Amino acid sequence: MAARIIVPLDQSAIAESALPLARTLAKQFGAGVTLLSVLDVPASLGSYVRNPEPGTAAEDLQRPSGNAAPDSPYGSWSGWSSNQPSARQVEDIASETADAERYLNTIADTFDNVQVEKVVRYGKPAERILEAAELRNDSVILLASHGRSGLGRALIGSVAARVVQAAQNPVFVVRAKRDSTGAGELEPIGNILLPVDGSAFAERSIPIVDKHFGGGKTQMDLIYVIETPRYANKAQAEEYMKWLSRKVSEKGTSATYEVREGSPAEQIIKAAEERNADMIAMSTHGRSGLDRFVLGSVAERVLHESERPLMLIPARMKN
Repeated sequence: MAARIIVPLDQSAIAESALPLARTLAKQFGAGVTLLSVLDVPASLGSYVRNPEPGTAAEDLQRPSGNAAPDSPYGSWSGWSSNQPSARQVEDIASETADAERYLNTIADTFDNVQVEKVVRYGKPAERILEAAELRNDSVILLASHGRSGLGRALIGSVAARVVQAAQNPVFVVRAKRDSTGAGELEPIGNILLPVDGSAFAERSIPIVDKHFGGGKTQMDLIYVIETPRYANKAQAEEYMKWLSRKVSEKGTSATYEVREGSPAEQIIKAAEERNADMIAMSTHGRSGLDRFVLGSVAERVLHESERPLMLIPARMKN
């Protein structure tokens, strides 16, 4: 099971669309939760708020460091900026930090019987999200597809593609809802739709999904979509899926299988609706190349047209 679920938040209702699923996963699988707020200011400036230099008052931060330069015969020009932030900058960052901490405390109180960590970081959102995940190999990232609440806040969603492309951990992408309150929970995860295409990359996602969200608590519905029936052997695909589902079942996880024909994205969405799948899990690298299952063609269409949470398994996962 996932030991840590990282939920980036920017105080927008859209970003909070991820919270109901976070509560469900944490309770069902016993995972801890990290609520992460990334303030889009240089990390070097944030350090003055977190770790001010001993004896340095905010009003003194405008003073340049180091020895004074020799006097110029032309006098001095006061337009050069210091390497240190001004007192006003420090005050603004401190105020925004305090606001983010209060917000995370409020959100943390909505998690019952779950170990919640609250973290405020400074810098580029995608970089900080990835850093938080890389601290633990058993963590997953859970974010809404987009959301922004104003200048200086983390941009959650436009960074989603960058997070997915660079992540070494599974990434959940929840279709954002502008009217979401972020309250409540979803029904426990019962069945997971997992598309495969005969490649090792796609098959590799099965034990990863089972490790994080299986353990006999869920059922895997395997689906193989034949995109060009004219050049494919459906009988062979059926035999392959029968073999694969048997292998999965031997590991203690209930599995079903189905072979379909048509557009991969369309058939995946249709199968998820017909089976009432609680989530869809897809590898980010299939037989047809890296772009097929990265936020783009198939996965992007699934994300935007399906109401189901989408779990993306990166090809570059460490484990």
